[in-house]
Amino acid sequence: MNTTTLLTRRTLIALAIADVVLLVIANVAAKSSSSPGTVSNVAWVLFLLGLLALIALGVLALVQSRRSRSRAH
Repeated sequence: MNTTTLLTRRTLIALAIADVVLLVIANVAAKSSSSPGTVSNVAWVLFLLGLLALIALGVLALVQSRRSRSRAH
């Protein structure tokens, strides 16, 4: 296992945890007031951007892993 893959996995895990926290913040902010405000909207946007980043980084990590395996053989 090379260090680049290990760092990528750690980065993906950290981003996933941060994304879950943003989702919780968005839900709590939306439910705590009668009309969801700016905090809720910002948290939702950040959550969605984080989700897109996770998907993109996951695909890149998968491609990188496949390329390194094909070069090894």
